[in-house]
Amino acid sequence: MEEGETEQQCVVREVFEEFGLTVEPVKKVYEYENERSIEHFFVCKWLKGNVGDGAGEEFQADRNRGVYVQTTIKIADIPNLPLMPPEIADALVEDFKKNGEELTTHVRKIAGTYKK
Repeated sequence: MEEGETEQQCVVREVFEEFGLTVEPVKKVYEYENERSIEHFFVCKWLKGNVGDGAGEEFQADRNRGVYVQTTIKIADIPNLPLMPPEIADALVEDFKKNGEELTTHVRKIAGTYKK
């Protein structure tokens, strides 16, 4: 987060910079903390934009990065994919099975382990 920025403002900025999408944060669902950092996960409404049209440093020519390939992932396949952090992937699957698209009704705090 940048100085003076709310979590919601950070989500909007980061998603635009990294993916080229304008989103509206709907609700925070997870807070993941390990000894190195705290990460916040939100459900967002996609308002406009195309994946890959980001304006962040990831898309600078000298970085040789910023290549995003869109794909659809079935919720049931998430446990079989190397998604990080794995505790969030597990929580997402569990919450989806229990609550459907609404996921959790409260912010779920999840402790993780930092691995180098």
